[in-house]
Amino acid sequence: MSSSLRQWMQSKQVFDKDLLRLFPKYGVNNPEEDLCNVSEEKWAELENVLISAKRAELKDNAALLRFKKKITKITKIWKEQRKKRRNKTRPSTKKTSAAKRSSMKVKTPSSPAINDSEELKLENKRLRRELRTKNSDYNRLQQEFNAYKLQKVDEIKNRLNVLFVIPSGMRGTPAKTSWSTRALFFIKLRGTL
Repeated sequence: MSSSLRQWMQSKQVFDKDLLRLFPKYGVNNPEEDLCNVSEEKWAELENVLISAKRAELKDNAALLRFKKKITKITKIWKEQRKKRRNKTRPSTKKTSAAKRSSMKVKTPSSPAINDSEELKLENKRLRRELRTKNSDYNRLQQEFNAYKLQKVDEIKNRLNVLFVIPSGMRGTPAKTSWSTRALFFIKLRGTL
């Protein structure tokens, strides 16, 4: 069994010993047929297990990125196979006009609690996804604002240092002279020019 799995992984250029070890635990012995049978929850679990194990094992970020590319490639294959399976299971018969009218009617579910919980789960996923995007946008904007603020503070400091140059004839050293004294001297100096 693992030889066909190994050959498939090598042909797709995604071979990894951890993948070879974990795929059979999730029911994938022949990926051409079994990969589409893995549910979304199991697939997410498999990805998390693999990436966390690799993260702990590898100290090189480049190797981790290469592994993530392999996982992404397998995920694309998994999604394609699930689409193909879904299309095969759907009937492609044409509906008569009576059947179309009956399908347009509102159907009452046999178990409203199950449908409600499914709807709530979908709504929860949508809201979590939206929250993640809003949080990432907020963090990005906060970083941009902080960088902009630091830049403007530096510009203002540079302008003040240029404007308030203390001549050598002024009492006290520059470190001991207050900004108000420097400003008064600057005003007096400008008035004489």
